[in-house]
Amino acid sequence: MTRSGGRQDHELRPLAITSHYLDFAEGSCLVTWGRTRVLCAASVLEEVPPFRRGTGGGWVTAEYAMLPRSTGTRQVREGHGRVRGRSQEIQRLIGRSLRAVVDLKSLGERTVVLDCDVLQADGGTRSAAITGAFVALCLALEPLCRQEILEVLPVKDQVAAVSVGLVGGKLWLDLDYQEDFEAQVDANFVATGRGELVEVQAAGEEGPFPQKLLPDMLDLALAGLSGIFRRQEEAQLYVHDREATITRPVQELAGFCRIHLNPGETQTVSFGLGISQLAFYNADMEFVVEPGNVDVMVGSSSEDIRLRGEFEITGDVLKITGPRPFLSEAKHRPKA
Repeated sequence: MTRSGGRQDHELRPLAITSHYLDFAEGSCLVTWGRTRVLCAASVLEEVPPFRRGTGGGWVTAEYAMLPRSTGTRQVREGHGRVRGRSQEIQRLIGRSLRAVVDLKSLGERTVVLDCDVLQADGGTRSAAITGAFVALCLALEPLCRQEILEVLPVKDQVAAVSVGLVGGKLWLDLDYQEDFEAQVDANFVATGRGELVEVQAAGEEGPFPQKLLPDMLDLALAGLSGIFRRQEEAQLYVHDREATITRPVQELAGFCRIHLNPGETQTVSFGLGISQLAFYNADMEFVVEPGNVDVMVGSSSEDIRLRGEFEITGDVLKITGPRPFLSEAKHRPKA
């Protein structure tokens, strides 16, 4: 059996994530993964389920459905109490996957609902839904940081998913529908950007399979996920005033920029950090910038810092008047 597009065993299908695909959703994207297309939309609700009320923390949940003609023959439309068992399983998986990387306490008492609708299904719809839902969620939460509704972006790491299967005695990454149909073993791996596992689903389609197969499947999945994470990449800028006269946050979000990278692509991100972004209220309730050393950190999240530096503010204490920009302007361009 020849793979679709003449792919090698370890190759992903072409993957593109189009951000801001919808005009009205707080966050949205269209995931085009081979011939599979999944539309992901994030809605932010200023309420939480009853079991989360009074906890100070939020919730993340998901809904998943396939359009009637997302497949070769028409399916009965889901909804109005007609949700298939498979769809229930997948939407619960999406919710678990997103909650694994969201700081629910920092989210506050609000709910993010991810709606994942399969426009066209050619295998890997749950992987596409999880991968796209993460992007939609980040796009929905980022404006809340800009508006100072959220103090920090409550996202601890990236999350994505990919399938691996044993087809004709070979391990293949990212199965399309026909490959999945032919697979003797089928597995889905959900993991974070740091390589921690969120969920593993594996089944022998024609009977049991040897456990020694799992490590090889995991290695193949993690290698494929590294390429997927590049499509989701975000650069975040943090600062820490070491010498302020009052205690300051160890990591204060000062800017961020979402980037979509193709395999092998490199981009340069630049942040413009304004002096007023370093201001704070001192003991006399004056909004000031004080001289001293400031640590600068850049990473994909607060727990994944990849670059560190520092600079010094000199001169007298500066009183700041007028509006204060909360986040710095960010730009990115292909690396020369």
